[in-house]
Amino acid sequence: MSKTQAVRIHFDMNRSLKESPPIYPTGVHFKKRIVVLRKNIDWDEQYQPKAGMCDLQNSVKIRISYDEHGFDYTQPVQIVTPSTTSSKEFEGVGGFQRDLAQTDLYWETTIVDVVEFDTPLIRRIFSFETNHIFSPRVGNTKIDIVKGVESAIMAGEIDRSSDQEIKSFINLAAADFSAKERNSVFVTIRKGYSAFKNMIPLDAVRADQKAKDMDLPYGFNKNSSVDGFGYVAGVQAGGKTRFYDVLEKSIENDGEPVVLTGFIQDPKPTTLKSQRKTWMKYFDNHQEMLIKIVAWTMGISEDSVRKQQKWNPFKFGGFLPQDVTPQGQHQVKKETTLVNADGRSLG
Repeated sequence: MSKTQAVRIHFDMNRSLKESPPIYPTGVHFKKRIVVLRKNIDWDEQYQPKAGMCDLQNSVKIRISYDEHGFDYTQPVQIVTPSTTSSKEFEGVGGFQRDLAQTDLYWETTIVDVVEFDTPLIRRIFSFETNHIFSPRVGNTKIDIVKGVESAIMAGEIDRSSDQEIKSFINLAAADFSAKERNSVFVTIRKGYSAFKNMIPLDAVRADQKAKDMDLPYGFNKNSSVDGFGYVAGVQAGGKTRFYDVLEKSIENDGEPVVLTGFIQDPKPTTLKSQRKTWMKYFDNHQEMLIKIVAWTMGISEDSVRKQQKWNPFKFGGFLPQDVTPQGQHQVKKETTLVNADGRSLG
């Protein structure tokens, strides 16, 4: 068979309707089941809920299923909706991976349900629900659900400040996940989207990326464009791990100081200042612990160590900007540079 030879599949419409009747949840309205030319459906990535549009491994599994078992009439068909943004007749809703498999098999036509939605949010949630039990098809992953929530927040379909709205989305879109898995999705979302629009939450990965964007040292020496060494530290100023990292790396580099730049994992407008001051206490404890170690090792007082101290590997680099409250006539973000514990700019 040549690659240009199209295959027009014969679909038994009566059998399809009998073995897999069109049953849809509230807010999703079934219009008709039709056989349609695949070229009239837009399966562009913008309509795809999953994080991985072109998942070759999954599409291959589906293609093999089609090859070995033919079309499975017991399972729901692909789903489309009349186009609102595409130049084609329909926009894809459910069945993206199957479309890839059908392309590999040179199918000219496919069988679909045409549906309409009450709201864009219902459409977004439904696109995840279609992946719960389809066969042959592939289910949603945690990354897919996270992407869906983020897209819904950015589109203004759910309120980022409402835990209830976010959890409701997750419960519907990830109904086939365990309760523990759904909670994990929620925790991941909150790492990137604070309940407060003027606060930027950070975790270790996001904080390192922020440091890179600001030309700051991170990961000790991972930022090759910066002269010097440093880490970005969250809870307890990095805790015992960062304390020993700083000592070890400084000694290995002729006593060079190591910068610790702070961030608050889950900042809140009313407590950000106190959260930063608590972080500073842990930073100060790092320095005091070094003095205690030397004092005990040498059998001298801590005051004597302080008077004779010639090496302090701990250098405070400031806090990453996380308060983006609009300020003044031009609505400039409150923090755009490194700041101290009081939120005053250091740059």
